[in-house]
Amino acid sequence: CLKCKSAECNEAEIYGLMKSDGNLEAKEIKIYGELFCGELICTETAEILFKGKIKVDSIRCSKLTVRNKNKLKLRKRLTVKEFIEADEIDIERVKAQRVSGKTVKIGDYCNIELVQYSESIEISPMSKVKKTEKI
Repeated sequence: CLKCKSAECNEAEIYGLMKSDGNLEAKEIKIYGELFCGELICTETAEILFKGKIKVDSIRCSKLTVRNKNKLKLRKRLTVKEFIEADEIDIERVKAQRVSGKTVKIGDYCNIELVQYSESIEISPMSKVKKTEKI
């Protein structure tokens, strides 16, 4: 388990568990495991292949991919307290207040309050989205 107040680096690959009270900033972030981030994840590219719980305040990046790699624990999900903002979004098993991007693909088992998009949107029938808005 790695614990820190905040982290800033060029590339971050996280295996296992990381806890950060502050921001997590990097050009590229790959998460294979569990993460608790008290503030913002800020990166160009984020690939989150989680096997356990992931809780973050917000995510801001250019390209975001989220997948559940532990198919035996179907209840595990990425929980975002505030928002996800990215140009390209491709997510599954995410719970968030707001998801906003150019191209947005909401895969299976997401629970999103508001999805905002400027170019295209795709929503799985296995997900719950309360409202969509073209911006």
